[in-house]
Amino acid sequence: MGKRMNELFDVKVFNSPLEIALRLLLIILKAGGKGISLDKLIIYDYLILNSGDVKDAPSSLHPALPNRSSQLLVKREIVKKSLQILSSKELLIVRFASNGILYCPSELSSHFVQYFESAYFLELNKRTEWIIENFKDKTTKYLDKYINSNLNNWGSEFINESYFREELDYE
Repeated sequence: MGKRMNELFDVKVFNSPLEIALRLLLIILKAGGKGISLDKLIIYDYLILNSGDVKDAPSSLHPALPNRSSQLLVKREIVKKSLQILSSKELLIVRFASNGILYCPSELSSHFVQYFESAYFLELNKRTEWIIENFKDKTTKYLDKYINSNLNNWGSEFINESYFREELDYE
């Protein structure tokens, strides 16, 4: 009985494959019909949640976390699971192109997304539009370089706070 209870309460609410799938679907829709690569989906998803890390962008959708840039390093597998969910529900089309695998919206995608109207979804939509508009013409190579040049900055504001706490002996 105890093991069963633990399984019931071991539900991942934040950044579950389903939550990520919904964010990815919005990115795929906003990116347009030509399709988007796995690498760009991972980067865009990070930038949408942490848009406050980008100069002149809207504030971050989620609270700033220490070392949040590490999300980029561990997200690939869960993003793949999320894409499988979308594909299994016929909400995206997988296209094999000369430059790799691209994910495109299906005919059902926009119809499905119009059912979402929460304040969170509206804010997510706003940030998705901003990120796509500002990064759509950038290559994956450019985005990788941009990400790598900023990794040490994103989440490092907590390092100074921890030094400050140690100096004041708050711990």
